[in-house]
Amino acid sequence: MPTSLEGVAILLDGIAGYVSLVSPNQVNVLLPDLPLGPASLTLITRHGSRGGYRVQLDRLAPAFLTRFVGDRLFPLATHPDGVLAGPPEIAGEGVPVRGIQPGQTILIYMIGLGRTEPIARDGFLLDGPLRAGASALRLGNLTLTPDCALVSPGLYVLTVKVPDVGGGTIPIKLSSGSYETKAPVFITID
Repeated sequence: MPTSLEGVAILLDGIAGYVSLVSPNQVNVLLPDLPLGPASLTLITRHGSRGGYRVQLDRLAPAFLTRFVGDRLFPLATHPDGVLAGPPEIAGEGVPVRGIQPGQTILIYMIGLGRTEPIARDGFLLDGPLRAGASALRLGNLTLTPDCALVSPGLYVLTVKVPDVGGGTIPIKLSSGSYETKAPVFITID
């Protein structure tokens, strides 16, 4: 994976991260394997560098990839055939979406779930999915143990069989040990 993209690089304590996206308002970077604790972040662009940003490196920082529908966040989820899963408003015009039914399997996309077994090597693409650590997914009042795999550097997929929790829009949260998703995220079950 590249350590620089379009002239943009990120250094953590002087060690380059792996840049996957650069836009006017965002840089996505996969962090190198560094010791946990405080680190110094430096942003390098074609126009110079800015350093001195203090960040805290932790073992996990789980987060759903999300999209706003109205004033609520919904996770990026698909059915196994690749069709988006969720309320119709989650996608733009012309993008196929199907609702979520009890008993169906859905794939939920996340970041920040940490190391895999076997450990993924820094800066290398994957030969195939790697199993990620055990996590608990809370769907309303039910706790599930989803299958979790790293499918691309930094991108995890939870495979979840949706239980019968009744219909409606309910909160969803993932935890792994003492780490959990922060933002309130919801899922709508038909």
